[in-house]
Amino acid sequence: METEIQKDSADRAARSAALNMLDDRIEVICGDIMELPDDMSGSFDIAVSNPPYMESGAGPESETEARNIARRETTAGLIDFLAAAAVLLKENGSLYMVHRPFRLADIISFARMARLEPKEIRFVYPFEGQESNIVLIRFAKGGGKELHVFPPLYVREKNGAYTEEIDRIYERKK
Repeated sequence: METEIQKDSADRAARSAALNMLDDRIEVICGDIMELPDDMSGSFDIAVSNPPYMESGAGPESETEARNIARRETTAGLIDFLAAAAVLLKENGSLYMVHRPFRLADIISFARMARLEPKEIRFVYPFEGQESNIVLIRFAKGGGKELHVFPPLYVREKNGAYTEEIDRIYERKK
């Protein structure tokens, strides 16, 4: 199940699931995470979240309202996304999150408030030698405190080509 507040984005997600032959496993709901049905509580083994990266009012405004909603916490905050995931997950269920490293302190703090313990983390770098611009985190609901930090994931080689690992992940080369 995917919950998306913007109808156009929800429609794109549903088309993507169908094109990737996952529509039998992914249901896209156009709705607000702040208004999840009670009967969904504790129903999922896995949740995935790519919430807005910026706090409300931070940085320059986006050129469209849709992008502003996607990039900024305009309808819900980071703490709300984490709390919603915790409600949806079964005990020991996993939340996989994509976010920005500059929010890592908030992410872990808010996650722990929701009983989501960080278990695995991997930093993604556009190029070797540059600062990480993405962090991938797996949380376990009610999990212990052991955290594994995986080696860096580099997206591009110095010449601009994708790295072998990125090509493998996207199944570009066998």
